[in-house]
Amino acid sequence: MSILKIDNLRATYHTSNDSMTGVDGVSFELEAGEKIGIVGESGSGKTTLLRSILKLIPEQKATLQGSVMFEGRNLLSLDDKELEGIRGSKISIIPQNSAVSLDPVYTIGKQLEETVRLHTDFDVGKCREQAKDLLGKVGLGLNVFDAYPHELSGGMRQRAVISLAIASNPVAILADEITSGLDVIVQDQILDLLDTLQNQMGTAIILVTHDISLVAERCKKIIVMYTGKAVESGYVRDVLRQPSHPYTMLLLRCLPDLDSVTDLVSIPDATTFQKVEGCRFHPRCPFVQSLCSEQEPKIWEANNGQRVACHFAKESAPEFRKLVKGTK
Repeated sequence: MSILKIDNLRATYHTSNDSMTGVDGVSFELEAGEKIGIVGESGSGKTTLLRSILKLIPEQKATLQGSVMFEGRNLLSLDDKELEGIRGSKISIIPQNSAVSLDPVYTIGKQLEETVRLHTDFDVGKCREQAKDLLGKVGLGLNVFDAYPHELSGGMRQRAVISLAIASNPVAILADEITSGLDVIVQDQILDLLDTLQNQMGTAIILVTHDISLVAERCKKIIVMYTGKAVESGYVRDVLRQPSHPYTMLLLRCLPDLDSVTDLVSIPDATTFQKVEGCRFHPRCPFVQSLCSEQEPKIWEANNGQRVACHFAKESAPEFRKLVKGTK
């Protein structure tokens, strides 16, 4: 069953001289209990996509178009008052910087109590009891209840932020770079915690990350974004084993592999993130042809549901993969 259905979502930022597209025509569905990973370089529109879903970008800064269907309603057509019963209650977001996500002048317990109070009709005592239970769910002791954010480590703060996100048992969580700035061991602990909570609560998750290996291990589906567009998407097993877009292929070849005898490759300079005609990746693509700079590619969909925005994906993807794999 589909929890969220995003169709042709666009976010256009307004600047003093021009407009800039943060998200350009992204479409996908999030099923109940599944986890989708979104990957791409910095500036590819991953965070903007999450914020657009919950309409968290001020109207004076950007125009949102398309639809985000949730429980039969388009979230983009709702005003802030109508969204109050959805944001944080049915759909939660875990921001990427836990250090600035928590109020520094209130204790963790106070912030949890306030969050529970906002989403329930519990009395003060019940809110306090629920807040302590939430700390236990994320593996924090009761000593954290009266602690201030600056007294906690990065991993503990991230667990506290997750406890805020699950306070109302949401049906979907939007997790934005939740392991950023954490060491490898703590990263695994946080991701294991998220997996455990997902299994217990049946929550669907959209996981934004720079680390494509995390998506390979933890997610069912993947969306690869480049300058606001979803250039490739599908089931993780299909996209990572048989990538069809040159950008996806190069991202995978940037990862070290102890079993591989081929060298790592680097993607050409990203200064071409400026507006370009045709395919946005063509200034950096090793397989560019004249059509790529003249016409924007349409989405090609394979039988397994894999979707690719490349003029030559259908006919040439196997040859592309061989060439990228052999790149020195």
